[in-house]
Amino acid sequence: MLTDSNMEIMMPEEQPTWNNVLMKSISETMFYNVMFLYHIYVLIYRFLFPMTIDSMEQFGGEWVYLTHWNSVLQIVYYIMNKLAVFLRECNHLKVNSNQLRDTTFACIVFPLGNFVAIMFWTLFHINPSLVIDPSIAYHESAWFNHMKHSFVSICVISELFIVKHKYPNEQSGLYISLISPVIYLSFVFLIHSSHGFWIYPIFGNLTVSFRLLFCSVIVFLYVLLYLFGRWVNYKLHGMKPSIKHFVEYQL
Repeated sequence: MLTDSNMEIMMPEEQPTWNNVLMKSISETMFYNVMFLYHIYVLIYRFLFPMTIDSMEQFGGEWVYLTHWNSVLQIVYYIMNKLAVFLRECNHLKVNSNQLRDTTFACIVFPLGNFVAIMFWTLFHINPSLVIDPSIAYHESAWFNHMKHSFVSICVISELFIVKHKYPNEQSGLYISLISPVIYLSFVFLIHSSHGFWIYPIFGNLTVSFRLLFCSVIVFLYVLLYLFGRWVNYKLHGMKPSIKHFVEYQL
């Protein structure tokens, strides 16, 4: 004979209702659409109203700056979210787009968005000439400066709280988070060696040894932001890393 306690144990766990799942999906879609339009606006505004005349004449124009790389990568990420929905509906395509999307957010979108805000405002408050060449005429409104370097951090932190992500395993995550800043730093040094100017003046103000130390700090901060996002995601959503492959078949 079953007691009441036994009956309670045997009862299946309550499953989320269809309405709850639908509302959550709509909320996430609206959030991604707003973020996508925000970054599109930043790039269009930057193209129509360049912050300097001189920067448009140098190699790469204003698109050599990490801030604009970040905006482009964020746009690509939000397009990936649209693609993820499409691929789920076409499950005959053997690509697990959710894993690729989550890995991109974990290792690139979240740490990069926060890195741009932290590094820019830290150097800017120490001395604006560390990030802006004092020899050129710099014209930038305060509100747009915050749109590029402050709001981007709010966006990725908000997503961390709103959307549940599956972080990659520790080895894959650390590898990607190490490679990402190294790629841009290599680009910075390549531009200097081939075109004779530093994208950010701080590199020219440092000796070789301190320049290497500064690069190490950049990589360390980026990896630290990745680990922080991983820890917060686990605390909020309890999502342990479960990605063994970036692309695999999943129904």
